[in-house]
Amino acid sequence: MTPQTAKDCEEVFFSPRKGRSVDNAVPIGELLDPFSLPPSDPFRIAMQQVWPEAGAVRLSSPYRPSRELKAYLAALVRSTPGARNAVAFIDRFGNLLTARADNPRRMPFGTAFMNTTQSYARRRYELFNDPRTHQGAKATLASPEHGAFIWLYAPDPDIASTLKDLGAFGSSMGEQTPGGFQFYESPLRGSYPDLLEQVAFLPPYYTQLVDISPLPVGVFASVI
Repeated sequence: MTPQTAKDCEEVFFSPRKGRSVDNAVPIGELLDPFSLPPSDPFRIAMQQVWPEAGAVRLSSPYRPSRELKAYLAALVRSTPGARNAVAFIDRFGNLLTARADNPRRMPFGTAFMNTTQSYARRRYELFNDPRTHQGAKATLASPEHGAFIWLYAPDPDIASTLKDLGAFGSSMGEQTPGGFQFYESPLRGSYPDLLEQVAFLPPYYTQLVDISPLPVGVFASVI
């Protein structure tokens, strides 16, 4: 592996080398909605700087995606050159925190999901480790399994980038997250049953411990 390849991999698969752990020091039930903090709070100001899109859409629940969120993701695809898909991360309070499209011109190997989960992990890490924003980040930003990732289009089955997305989703969540993987539209190539079949052939960590379960928007909401 060349130094440049290592650098490129680090850019796509961000992994912090030092700093505080970002495990939640605050019990999940005591976390605060970041938008309950005053607009002048240093953390809230910094959060809006790193995620200008934060709060652009607010849902009643992370597991009940709205038409407004779908329109937001569709607009994100249209405004990103060459993009085919977009993914949003919704926190446990129903706030859109970050959303990204795939951007093949800037990062050919970065899928919409990879860009979104990296955006949340990288910026959460930075906010957590900045003394000016540490308390606010600790009080409001949960690990991803307490929120949901919402795709505009389900990942295309049987292609290498989808295998990467499924692996990254499992690593991001780390445990069963019912309703944490939802999509508005079927894959652009292939079908939803084909995607489920691809998931079924993953190793036990993904099919049992994390139990990756992609669901069309509305299906999970109808049973909760």
